[in-house]
Amino acid sequence: MSTCFGSGSQPKCPQGMQANMMSSHRFSAILWLSLVAISSTAVAHENILKTTVDPSNDAWDYSDGPNGPAHWGDLNPSWRTCNEGQNQSPINIDTSNLVYDEKLDAPATHEYVETPAYVLNNGHTAQVIWPAGWIYIDGKNYSMTGFQFHSPSEHTIDGTSYPLEMQIVHMTDEGDYAVVVILSSIQEMVNGWVAQFWDQIPSLSSIWQPVPVGNLSPDGFRVNFSKYYRYSGSLTSPDCQENVIWTVLSTVYEISPGQIEHLRSVFPDANNRPIQPLGDRKVSYPKASA
Repeated sequence: MSTCFGSGSQPKCPQGMQANMMSSHRFSAILWLSLVAISSTAVAHENILKTTVDPSNDAWDYSDGPNGPAHWGDLNPSWRTCNEGQNQSPINIDTSNLVYDEKLDAPATHEYVETPAYVLNNGHTAQVIWPAGWIYIDGKNYSMTGFQFHSPSEHTIDGTSYPLEMQIVHMTDEGDYAVVVILSSIQEMVNGWVAQFWDQIPSLSSIWQPVPVGNLSPDGFRVNFSKYYRYSGSLTSPDCQENVIWTVLSTVYEISPGQIEHLRSVFPDANNRPIQPLGDRKVSYPKASA
């Protein structure tokens, strides 16, 4: 399926989806290797993950202690941007201080297709490896790598935090990121799309062991790409590099109490980075979000 999203003219559809994954809490180079394994032979997938994980990459957490967010930049010289960067994420979105950008009204495309998915626990969050398509923003094609969850939410809107934030990760060949954020509030209705893989999130005793969940279809992946907030920021975990276009959807979706309880049974502690200063940056929106 294909719908309008973002800004710029419509490109020709990519000939193939690139196998790129984020590093650290995001879909890492390790997962890039695993994705190659998926595309060639699923049998090798788990072995690659088990043998290529560098434990030093996990020497950080979300606590108030010495390995927490306030100290990430001190843990590794390559993570200094976490402490010194001026365009860090997440942020609070103040809806009274937005900038209308008419360029965001121009049509662009994204497409997600049915493809095999794997869910894993990386010790910090639940990740779903799902190279299901691509998105086109500001003249660039970004290949989807999958998504991950944070509870409570990393981004806030007018100071309001949400029980769950889903981050859909896309990446260019050059290593730039486009992340789409879906915020969810607790409702009695079970989120049927998430239910396809939710109960298979591995426990902390099974870190980096991917669990196949079969083909995941975008059908039911109800995302309103017409109403959103856009800003430039960073990755929200080490190394906090500042090459991310963030798109925070303004429509809030549902997650059931039982689904939140299951996630917290696996990750009992909060896994959200604190809000970062906006500084001189602007948060933009299209006409449909007014």
